[in-house]
Amino acid sequence: MPRNVKDEIVIGGVMLNLATKRMILASLLTVGLSTSAFAIVPDNSFYVGGQLGAARNGVTNSNIDGQQLVSTDRTGFAGRVYGGWQFNNNFGAEFGYSAFSNVKLKSINGSGSAKQQALDLVIKGTVPLNYGFGIFAEGGLAYMEDKIHTQMTNFKEYKWAPTYGIGGSYDVENIRFNLGWKRFQNRGTIQNIDFGYAGISVFFG
Repeated sequence: MPRNVKDEIVIGGVMLNLATKRMILASLLTVGLSTSAFAIVPDNSFYVGGQLGAARNGVTNSNIDGQQLVSTDRTGFAGRVYGGWQFNNNFGAEFGYSAFSNVKLKSINGSGSAKQQALDLVIKGTVPLNYGFGIFAEGGLAYMEDKIHTQMTNFKEYKWAPTYGIGGSYDVENIRFNLGWKRFQNRGTIQNIDFGYAGISVFFG
């Protein structure tokens, strides 16, 4: 049977037919896709990052020094900076500081404001998915500071509270982009804080 010259190519003195070329191409594509499918940030590495978003603060109805305080605007900007250590593909530990926009208050005696900030330490679990994507969950403790200022009083409260959250991530070499939701389970005068954010982490390792 005559050979089809168009279906042949010479590489290093070896003649390859069309079927062989297709097999080589398929193998190269498989290797490339496998590399990108499991592209993740390095293990045993330090990282820093920041998150920006909106928080719904937990001031509803509070009675402080005989004043019945009601919030008028519970949603505002929030931010968090953090550093952590990624032990392996699935587990890490993270320490962060969060600040939240002031909450406006009103009472029969006039107006006021509430301010909140928090330090937190969490353990973070990550499940890597294909092509650099991943999902994560975190949980730990936060040390909360609540300040309430009105024309009649200045109130300050410190306490420990649980914190937890979930989200998704996308890795590009040593950079991780993330979208998530985090709750500070406050149990004092000011109740839960829900924080929705977009963030970025840079890994060194």
